[in-house]
Formats: sequence, C-alpha cells, structure tokens
Amino acid sequence: VDWEHELDNEEQLKVLAYVQQLEHKDDFPTLLDPAHPDNPIGADIFVDFSRSREERRYAVELQHLLRPHDDLRMVWGGELRRDEADSRSLFGPGNPVDNTLFRIFANAEWRLTQEFLVNAGVMLEDYDLYESAISPRLALSYSPSASHTFRVSASRSVRAPSMQEARADEYFPLDIDLGAGLDGEIDAIFQDARSEIVPDNETVDALELGWLFDLSVESGLRGDIKLFYERYRKMLVDYPYGYTGRDDLGACVTSPLPPAPSGYCVNINDGSSNLDEPNPVTYGIANQIDLDFYGIEATLEIRPSHRSRVIGSYTLNRSRNLDARNPALLDYNYSDFGLDPFRQDPTLLAKVKREWGQSYPSHIFSLLGILRPTPDVTLSASIYHLSDTQFLEVGDDLPGYTRLDLRAAYRMRLDDKWQAEVYGVVQNTGSDYLDFEQFNSFETRAFAGIKIYQ
Repeated sequence: VDWEHELDNEEQLKVLAYVQQLEHKDDFPTLLDPAHPDNPIGADIFVDFSRSREERRYAVELQHLLRPHDDLRMVWGGELRRDEADSRSLFGPGNPVDNTLFRIFANAEWRLTQEFLVNAGVMLEDYDLYESAISPRLALSYSPSASHTFRVSASRSVRAPSMQEARADEYFPLDIDLGAGLDGEIDAIFQDARSEIVPDNETVDALELGWLFDLSVESGLRGDIKLFYERYRKMLVDYPYGYTGRDDLGACVTSPLPPAPSGYCVNINDGSSNLDEPNPVTYGIANQIDLDFYGIEATLEIRPSHRSRVIGSYTLNRSRNLDARNPALLDYNYSDFGLDPFRQDPTLLAKVKREWGQSYPSHIFSLLGILRPTPDVTLSASIYHLSDTQFLEVGDDLPGYTRLDLRAAYRMRLDDKWQAEVYGVVQNTGSDYLDFEQFNSFETRAFAGIKIYQ
C-alpha cells in the first residue's frame, strides 16, 4: 500500500506499508552406500541435504517533505520493520530467527547565500540483534558562478550484519547405520558454518572533494571531477574455526557419540586430495578487515557539434592500511589453487589480505561517442577498459580487458502517436575476455531489435 498526499506550502506526506513472503524449497535427501566415493566408512549414511527456507518481512515507512522557508527544504521520516526466517538447515537449533528494526532519519538543504548551499542529514537505527547505529552526513557546495560548483562532504555509513551472518548454524544431519540399520535418528552432523558470536556493524567513513563545471555555452565542455577517501572498518570475513580429516567420521560412530558445540558430533570433510593442507569445512564470521580506500573519478562531456557528443570517464582506485583485526583466526597453513596453480599463499591470512588488496580494478575507463548524421539515424561506439581484478572468495584472479561495442539505430514515425526504432548492436568486437570466473568467457555477440513506443 503506497499512499501520497499533497499538503499546502510544497509539503508532501508519503506512507508505504508492505508484506513480503518467500518460500524456497531445496531438499535433496541422499543415501550414500558403503561403496560411494564420498562415504568414508563401511556403513550406509543417509544425508538430509536441505537449504529450504521461509522468509517474511513486515514494514511500514513514513516520509514527510516540507519547505518551512524559501531557503530551507527538509525531509524526515522513519521505518518500522520486522524480518523473520525459518530454516533448520541455516539456523539449526536456534531456528526460527527474527529481527526488528526501527529507524528515523532527517535531511535538510539550506541555502545560506546565493553561492553557498549546506546539506546535512542523519539516520538513527535500532535493531534487536545488533548494536544501534548512527549515520550522519554533512556537505557544503560553493558556486562562485553558474558555470562552476565546488563541493566537500563527509559521511559515515553503517551496514548491520544479516540474520544469517549473525545467527548462522548451518549443518546437514547424518543418519548412520550403526549396526541396526537406518533408524531416522541423527547420529552425526556435517557442520558447514556457525556464528559463534554476533558480529559488529561494518562502517565506512567517507570524505569527498568535487568540482562540477558546465562550459557548454563557451566551449561545449562540461564535467565532474571528484577526489574521495574512504575508511572501511570491521568488514566481515569468513574464517575456519574447525577442520578435521576424512577419517574422523569413524570417531563419530563409536558409542557413546562424542559431544560437539551444536550437540551432535565433530565435522567431516570430503577428503579432497587437491589441497596440501587439511580442508577446513566449518566456518564462522568475524569482523576482520580494516581498509583505507581512495582515488579519483572524472567524467567529461564535449559536444563537437549539435549532432555529435563524446562522453569519457575514468576512475583511479588505490588502497592502503589493509589489516586484519584478529590474525589468529586466519593463521593456519593454506594452499591456494586458483587461476595460477603455481602461486601458493603460505597462510589463509596472506590469501585474505591479497584478495582484499586486489579485489577492485585499479583503473576503469570508458568512452562513448554518439553521432546523428540525420535526425532519424543514430550511430554510437563505446570503449570500456577494466584493469586486473581478483574477486573475493568465489571469484578468480582475472586479467584486465578492453571491450568495444557498436550500435546503429533508425527511427521512424508510424502515425501521429506511434514511433518505431530499428537497431542493431555488436558487443565486444575484439578478443574474448573473462568475467568474474575463468569459465565465464564473453565472446563477440550481435543482435537486432525493434522498439515501438508513443
């Protein structure tokens, strides 16, 4: 339900209320007989592979826009939201879980003079599961003329952990034939992840300096240049807190069963032989990474003629002060077999630092050229460049690439109301490149289409 009401004096009131529900069925019960290659003992094992879950969200939002003065515009509001999740495989004995969020916010835009504009805002958030958070922002813009604006802003943003990050207890129950056959009872578990403590909020403090200029009347040039500096703190990282060998399941089936943190048995892994060290199979989540991130972003646009336009953008990214808050959690021998099988990090800590330090492209560049030789024909070419990137966790080390796209379109009028556009596109006219993972190869592709619109 979305309700809007116009008040007097440029005021507006908005209310939004909604309910969301998701039911996700993902069950795969499996029987591993003694001859199965993933069965480490000489007995039947029934595994309840399940990732089924139900999620519900109930929310009410309020927003009030007002203009108490000619030089002052404001907006304030709030939200009350409740999230519920029901999944035995994701939350274990603590299932189901819920979290209630209450937040209020306000933002004001105050024109001090013709040249100076102040923008200030703050948001307060209170959670059931996590610590409360405050997110302030302050910005000042200075416009000495209609063609130039300089701005400076400082802000803090907060990300609260998800319910899965805060309450994870993921495992697969195992029913093992202990001599009397499978009896439907849980004899052991395969623990996949477990949140031993509730993580803190992640934060980022940001400072920006910007220059916006519009010289289109004099030279057809306009652009936006920004310097930024960001301090990321308490970033969440998965860490192994328990790992055992393939043969340890044998200890689980002796009587009496040894206890475990979740009440059943120790973890097992699949005995994979492609790692030099034991393969950790049980993960926790902790606030680990601190990182300073800085760089420059620039966008320039020029109009050589009334029928042509060229837009270019460039981003330079750098980082420093990359540190782990609790290195002991990641301090164990680890071999990384990624895109380069000859590079091996001696510890998981080194791998995590390397991934975070290279998880962004240092250089991003794009150039778009648009030409309209006639009012009905549009031709464009786009060039994109992305430098080397190592994606976090599931992604791979990928080399940079440069891509060229071409597009041609012809527009025609069908009648007094309707128009049509016929277009053709060729994407990546050069060599294939890899995207996110090494088996995602983006080849040259071409397609055509037609749009009909009023």
